[in-house]
Amino acid sequence: MILRDGQLRVLLEIGKKPKTNAYEISNNLNRNQPGTNRLCDSFSRQGLISKTEGENEKRRPVNNLDLTLPGFSHVVTYLCSYSTRTQKENDEFNKDAESVLKNCQYLHEGIGFFYDLFHFTIENEKEEGAGRFILLRLLRPLKTVIEDVEWMKDPFSNEMIVQNFSKALYSGVFFELWETFYILDGPKLSILSQHFHDVILPKYVTSKGYDLILEALELQENKCEKLKELKASFNS
Repeated sequence: MILRDGQLRVLLEIGKKPKTNAYEISNNLNRNQPGTNRLCDSFSRQGLISKTEGENEKRRPVNNLDLTLPGFSHVVTYLCSYSTRTQKENDEFNKDAESVLKNCQYLHEGIGFFYDLFHFTIENEKEEGAGRFILLRLLRPLKTVIEDVEWMKDPFSNEMIVQNFSKALYSGVFFELWETFYILDGPKLSILSQHFHDVILPKYVTSKGYDLILEALELQENKCEKLKELKASFNS
């Protein structure tokens, strides 16, 4: 599904505040509330958000809105489209990205791991764009699943879609981070590499997705063996 900028802004607002509602979103974005209601109904049908019954400050019934894993993935894609060329742009990106990651930890423990790393990055790495650089490690595995869902002639079931996003948040993101901090590491990343090794890596080892990481590692090992065979054939 291709979402327009205005639609993505609404998804972002949902990600930034748990249990928000269409009234709050409309006020924050200066939108027409009936239009926001219709858009949120569409998001719900597409599986991008969940709705639960609740009450507002005046104790009137409202639908509380939260992102699902597919919705979260679209928000990450939107955040990575931000420009971070100026200090103001960089600060806005860091604020929005940290808010979404912090508030969406309930969706998946892998988001919690990543929030820890992102928060550490923006607190300790002052170079503009450092937060965006880290968030791109999260984007790539999630975007692969988004593209698979969009281009499949026979769409996945909702359960299968969630499983694919969950797998991406475990093994996909893990290997993106491992490649960043073990293969492409340089002096400016040394403090982040240490944090990944000492704090983040143990979280993955004890996570529910550890078996998925081992399966992906075995596939990578098999691929390396095939590449060695290919190289040997070229040299023979």
